[in-house]
Amino acid sequence: MKKIINFFNPTTTLVLFVIVVITYIIINYISQCADLSVKYIYIKRAKMFNLFCFLPSLAFFLGMSIYNFSISKSNNNKKDMKISLVPIFLLGLFHLFQFFY
Repeated sequence: MKKIINFFNPTTTLVLFVIVVITYIIINYISQCADLSVKYIYIKRAKMFNLFCFLPSLAFFLGMSIYNFSISKSNNNKKDMKISLVPIFLLGLFHLFQFFY
C-alpha cells in the first residue's frame, strides 16, 4: 500500500489530472458529431464516460491532492505544497467553466 501511495506524488497526480481533463475536453467539446442520427448515440456515450470515468477520477484526484498537500505540509516541503494545490485550483476553474458554458 505504501508503494502505491508513494507513486502518486504531487507531480504524478498533476500529470494524470491534466491527461484526464484533456480527454474530457476532447470527448465532450472537440469531437462532437454533426450528423443528427449519430449525435444521440455520441451524447449518450459521452454521458456514460462522464458518469463512470470522469467523476470518480476527479474525486480521486481531489483526495490525492489533499493527501499530498497534508504530507507536504507536515514535511515542510514548499515545492510539493504548491504542486499539490494546482489540481485543486484547476478543478475550481473547470467547475467555473462548466457553470458558465
